[in-house]
Amino acid sequence: MRTRASLPLFAAGAAVLSAALACTAPPRVADGFAVAVRDHYPPEYAWDGPAAFSIQVAPAAAPTQLLWGLADSTHVLRSPLHHGVTPHGATAVVPRPATLRPGTTYLVTVTLADGRTGRRQFTLPSTSP
Repeated sequence: MRTRASLPLFAAGAAVLSAALACTAPPRVADGFAVAVRDHYPPEYAWDGPAAFSIQVAPAAAPTQLLWGLADSTHVLRSPLHHGVTPHGATAVVPRPATLRPGTTYLVTVTLADGRTGRRQFTLPSTSP
């Protein structure tokens, strides 16, 4: 027989498990647009549609640890963008872009001015420098 106290505990446990599972495998495409990655070195990021408000690259295992990122309010972040290159008029979110390592899986996130976000995981081939 369940008690009233066990139901909230079960619901809280289910919510934590659901959140943990969602964080382990970010979707390749989210919110309606795809992000393509040419996985040579340095990678090139591309998407269909308008200029982006921001782009961020982080390890897939630690998506809050930014290795490279740009922000822009003047619509200069147009597809395609090359990792580590800051277009004129954009602001680097990370002062010095980190070197990406072959065999590591990364997550690129592109956010458009209308708030839509696209994500893509990629792994650089082991032939990269």
